[in-house]
Order: sequence, then C-alpha cells, then structure tokens
Amino acid sequence: METPRLEEVRLTSFKSFTDQRLPLQDLTVLIGRNGSGKSNSLDALMVLSRLALGEPVRDALDGPRSGGEEPIRGGAEGCAPLGESHFALGCRVRSGGAVFDLDVEIAVSPEVRILREELTAVEGVPYGGPAYWPKLERAQALADEALVKAGNMESAEFVSLVRRVMQEDARLRERAVDEVTDWTSAYSEAEAVTLATLLSASAALEADASALEAQLHAILELTSTGHVRAEHLGHLREIDRSALPVSLGEYVADLLDE
Repeated sequence: METPRLEEVRLTSFKSFTDQRLPLQDLTVLIGRNGSGKSNSLDALMVLSRLALGEPVRDALDGPRSGGEEPIRGGAEGCAPLGESHFALGCRVRSGGAVFDLDVEIAVSPEVRILREELTAVEGVPYGGPAYWPKLERAQALADEALVKAGNMESAEFVSLVRRVMQEDARLRERAVDEVTDWTSAYSEAEAVTLATLLSASAALEADASALEAQLHAILELTSTGHVRAEHLGHLREIDRSALPVSLGEYVADLLDE
C-alpha cells in the first residue's frame, strides 16, 4: 500500500503568514533571510503533524502538562497572527490516486479550542467528488454549528470521532461508526444531532454495503435518544433504495418512517 504523501501546507493565517502555500516534494529546501518565516513554516508543519496524531489541541500547541514534548515556539497564542485570537492552517495529502484537503481553524483565546475542521476529497475518491461536495459541506456546516453552540469543539475525542466517521477507508469508517453505536447513551443533544446529520450524509454516499448497514444501525440508535428528528436525516432520501439489498432498503424506509 502506497504511503500517503504530504503535497502542500497552507498557511492561511498563521504567525507571520497570510494566504500562503508551501508546496512540498520528496526533498524540500527552505532558503531565506533571517526573519523571512522559515521557522514559522516548520512550526505550522509541526502543528499539523501533532493534530494528525490525535493530540489534544492544547497539548499540541503548549505541550502536555505532564511534560515531555516541547511546546510550539511561542505556544498557542504565538501561533495566531499579531492582534488575532485565532489561526488557520491546511494541508493537501495524496494517497495513491486520491487527494484530500484538510483545513483547521483554532482559537487561542480566551481558550484554546478548534473552531472549524474540514476534510475534503479533492479527486480520485468514489466516496466523494464534486457531485457530493454540496451535501457533505452542508452536513459539515450543520455539524460545526451544533458543535460550536454546545462548546463541544473543545472535546478532542469527539472531534476525532467525527473525523474518523468520514474516513476514506470503508473498514475504518465502519469501525468508527460501530464506536458511535456503542456510546449512543453518552451523547449530548448537540453530539447526537451532529452524528446523525453526518451519518445520514455519509450513508447517502456509501458504496460499501457493510459500512452502510453500520451507518443505518447507528442512526437508528441515535434516534432512540429522542434528540434526533426527521429533519436531521434528510440526506437518507437521496439513497436509491432500488439499488440496495432488500434488507437495507427496508432499513432506510423505517428510518424515514415511510
């Protein structure tokens, strides 16, 4: 299996950078005068690397309270441009023939928390593509709104779960969705609505029958919490039930109460 390769770092709003892109090759050499931003660009790469490893956002920027890993130079507040309370970074990753963009926006005051996180399939992915982006973007927008209102973007564990539910690999998606099912009773209203919305959008795009069954089962469990309403499951109406196995088609019909 081909190792994923980082092709680009986007310095959207980070330290001394605004709307800059750093293309990367197998060997990339940074050359510039003192104070030109070489170290800042490496700091951005380090921030993205730590977040990708699943570290809590505060620990990724300020270093773990238990010690060990060094903080990013300047800590969390030093990552934001002068006079700003947040920063934004992104990257592009190629895995085989598939290309993905990740963009993240992080507040550094009055508290460190993720404001927005968006993963986009750019090309080469059946699970995604231009025809599906509007649906996913709408689902992600609803998720972001629910998370921000509830303050749950501070929960690195929940943000990580949302990210894993939308993974490229069908087996990894299914595993993450099974985790959603296992913890249904623990979710707040905002979390349940967020997951139901994302899973219904995911189900509308799903090409893997096993992953689809897991998604539908998780949605059913989420509806049992009393937090999820029919309006949160609208993407399920986009599924072509005639192309599904009978059992899955009936599953969708039951969820839509049809």
